[in-house]
Amino acid sequence: MSYVFEISINHKKIANETKVQTEIINIANRYNCQDYYNRYEFSGKNRTIKYYNNIFTITFLENIKNVCNFIREIKLHKGIYIESIGFDNVVYNLIYASKKYLNIMEKQQVRDYIKKKHSGEIYQKNTEILNLLNKN
Repeated sequence: MSYVFEISINHKKIANETKVQTEIINIANRYNCQDYYNRYEFSGKNRTIKYYNNIFTITFLENIKNVCNFIREIKLHKGIYIESIGFDNVVYNLIYASKKYLNIMEKQQVRDYIKKKHSGEIYQKNTEILNLLNKN
């Protein structure tokens, strides 16, 4: 059982991407991440890149204190965004999805997520995490 985060780095807002990547890894390791990897997403047209992000997928064992501390610290950095959080217990349950993440999901999954969100099912099970994400 583990929490899975997808963190994106917007390269338009970050000058030194290597430093930021190292900082994300250090923060994740500080809070005992189980595993992490990164990938790049980009798209464009006619030699013009319109979208370019580095996505980190970070996995934490089920320890709510470490997960909450990780969220608090990541939110302090500009240009770093939490795109999604899920809980993987044989079946993957989406806890949080950003607007950008919802736009790339399949429509039926988006409907299911929104239905669970409006019914309060997601909030009841993950109150601490969602309260941290909603703080400004």
